Amino acid sequence: MEERERVVGSSEPGTVAARELSDVTDKAVSALAEAAFAKCEEKWAVIALGAYGANRLLPYSDIDLLVLAETPSQRLKPYVEGLLYPLWDTGVEVGHQVRSRAEHLKQSAADIEILTSSITGRILAGDREYATDALDEVARRAHRRRRHVLASLTARQRSGSPYLLEPDLKAGIGGQRDIDELVWRAAVLGAAPASGCTGLAQLGVLTLQQAALLQGAQDHLTKTRWRVQINLRRNSSRVTLDLADEVGLDGLHETLANVAIVLDGVRGILPTVDPEPWDGPRLFSALSEGTRALPTLESAAFQGRLDALIPGMSALMVLRRPGLGHRYTVGAHMLRAAALVAGIGADDPIAAEALRALGDMRPLLVAALTHDAGKETAGPRHAERGVPAARALADAVGIDPRATTMAERLVREHLLLAETAATSDTDDDDVVLSVAARVGDATTLGALYILTAVDSLATGPGAWTRWHAALVGDLLSTVDSALTDPEASKMAERANLVRKEVLEALPTRSPLAPIIHAMPSRYLSGRTASVVTSQAGLLADVGAKGTDRALAIGVASGSVAGTYRVTVATPDRPGLFATVAGCLTLAGLDIMDAELYTIGLTALDSFVVGSATDASIEHHTWNRFERELRAALSGNLALETRLAERRLHYDRRMCSRPVRVESDTRSARVTTLHVTAPDRVGLLYDIATEVSDAEIDIVRVRALVKDGVAQDVFLLTDVDGQAPRDPGVLGHLAMRIRERCSKA
Repeated sequence: MEERERVVGSSEPGTVAARELSDVTDKAVSALAEAAFAKCEEKWAVIALGAYGANRLLPYSDIDLLVLAETPSQRLKPYVEGLLYPLWDTGVEVGHQVRSRAEHLKQSAADIEILTSSITGRILAGDREYATDALDEVARRAHRRRRHVLASLTARQRSGSPYLLEPDLKAGIGGQRDIDELVWRAAVLGAAPASGCTGLAQLGVLTLQQAALLQGAQDHLTKTRWRVQINLRRNSSRVTLDLADEVGLDGLHETLANVAIVLDGVRGILPTVDPEPWDGPRLFSALSEGTRALPTLESAAFQGRLDALIPGMSALMVLRRPGLGHRYTVGAHMLRAAALVAGIGADDPIAAEALRALGDMRPLLVAALTHDAGKETAGPRHAERGVPAARALADAVGIDPRATTMAERLVREHLLLAETAATSDTDDDDVVLSVAARVGDATTLGALYILTAVDSLATGPGAWTRWHAALVGDLLSTVDSALTDPEASKMAERANLVRKEVLEALPTRSPLAPIIHAMPSRYLSGRTASVVTSQAGLLADVGAKGTDRALAIGVASGSVAGTYRVTVATPDRPGLFATVAGCLTLAGLDIMDAELYTIGLTALDSFVVGSATDASIEHHTWNRFERELRAALSGNLALETRLAERRLHYDRRMCSRPVRVESDTRSARVTTLHVTAPDRVGLLYDIATEVSDAEIDIVRVRALVKDGVAQDVFLLTDVDGQAPRDPGVLGHLAMRIRERCSKA
């Protein structure tokens, strides 16, 4: 085992090192086997299986052994233990199977995994003729059943994609198991155990060029997997973003793609030879099949057959630009987004209506296929840099100038709806009219919504939740009103209409009337008459109690399934939002959106919440929230201590992303504070506490979480209702938030 440690510690990663490690292990296993079975009188053999059998042993790989013997199990047990116990004592993971020749032949016929491990097996010790005969017979029987065996190999599930930013180099598509399958096919078709893919070339299944390519791919995968295991000090084959710089990813996606394409050709999924460049009709026909066409599209793009339509697409297929939540390389992401267009209307009524209004989908598909092409050059403003690629594709497929202009605008503005919905006050007329001006018309707006959705869905899980879709859908509705009837979108007019409707429905001399008259336009413009009436009732309840401890809480279903709108009315005081946010967290609730108003001397704070855990929200959830909020408001709850305790209870490893705080003072009405930080229990409470301590008021909060990272936006005013602009004050606040949120 000292020799194993020497090889692991000093060898250059790659095929040579893996073979040397296998050879060193062979010596130890063979010596132990010969000693353990020295008194065994019947035939026996020890055979290496799996990666070990293929001479591809990695530093932390398991050692898989097959003991073949004709000795009854009771008599055989001490021999097997004599082999295995010394190996286990060294800390090496050893997997083993013990069978007679007849049992092994039977199991190999019944279990495809036993079969595949056997037809690449290697004899280590014992009766070589006995073992060779058994392995050869397994391969011969597999050859006789080759139609069934090959069908089982084709049915093997393959996960992931060659273009994942965090590929699994063992089980993922294009990884080791894909090369293994080609070796297994060589053994089955050749009716003899195999250790490589050259047999498929001899049989005419592969070209000599493909066989050489696979040999190089094997070395690349072995080298990278070796480095992954050395860095992690465990058996793993996934290259995470954290490991990318350590293991080196130059050419890795090309390797994975080449392996996947060769296997797909052998399986009959892709044509073996398809050198022709694609034209527009073929591209759009493939996209009409949706995600089913992705293997064909990805193969064509990687091999350069789309470069005539989208210049540089083959390079984009292996270009890594890791971003928050992104799972794929740039080119694979764009293909996935375009393929998702075909099915987006099935589950999204807004998208379905937008598709009907659009009619010709080609400008939308052009935009989806090129929206991130500007990432070819690193740095900001990639959307603008992607416009020439959209223009080139539009010209190549022959769409008219008007449709080309739409495609260019979609690419230029493909981030507009998502960023505005997540980071801006969408009740602000200036915000809405600015978006409307950049979009231009209602048809383009609908297409932009679809592009936003498929772009997010193609990014990865968590980028397009029902809540994100609802935020963008709300913005879409408001902007659509501005485009079709600008006057109807005016905040003051909307507010007056709602106020009038509410007042007309109230009885004469209702105590709610003065409250309705005092409500600000921004509040009224974003609510229905029934909601305004209900929340005015909460304000009346607080005023009637006439005490600084008065509290009224209303709960209603949210606009998205699984969410609720919680409204809290209580006399205003410094730090109120932080207190309410902390109590919502203690009750197991996650804040997604919040609006804060002061009407007279009473705060009316409205929160959209969902469950922060897998537990459902029940009646007792609201009881707990009210009980703890009353205690906190009366000074009988150590809120910060309780949140710290809850954080320990839900302790999770924080991601390495640093806390980022940025201020935007361009608006005349508010200063926008953007906070990006690893999500954790009590995060909103911590941020809001620092804002309150700086004597700054929170007007609105929009809280989003993607892939474990919170992206929170706070709209702020000072005590006089003006936008705070002092760089010193804002800089000190940012520093305090970074310090507080960086703590676990």
